[in-house]
Amino acid sequence: MKINEGVIEGPLASFALAEEQTLLAKQRTMMASMRTGLGFIGVGLVVVKFWTGLLYQLVAAILIIIGFTEIYGAKRKMLKYEKRLHNLRKAIRAKDIEKLKKEWFE
Repeated sequence: MKINEGVIEGPLASFALAEEQTLLAKQRTMMASMRTGLGFIGVGLVVVKFWTGLLYQLVAAILIIIGFTEIYGAKRKMLKYEKRLHNLRKAIRAKDIEKLKKEWFE
């Protein structure tokens, strides 16, 4: 592995690119989970708006709770992935090969 004009080359560079792509894919997945949560909330609100009765209200409440839970969980995971991605990019910019090896290979 060598550093040439501020560029990390070799197996570590391949790993860093693969790790960044993986983290971005995980973020996209979490955004899809958030959209699913919004869908649950929307369906729950439609049920509240157009149907009456205790059973419908219970179903609507469950859908809304599931939606908010899905959004909250996805946001927590997404923040974790953003922090890891930030640390990876920071180590790459600083060309801190030892930090990259320590954090991602040990």
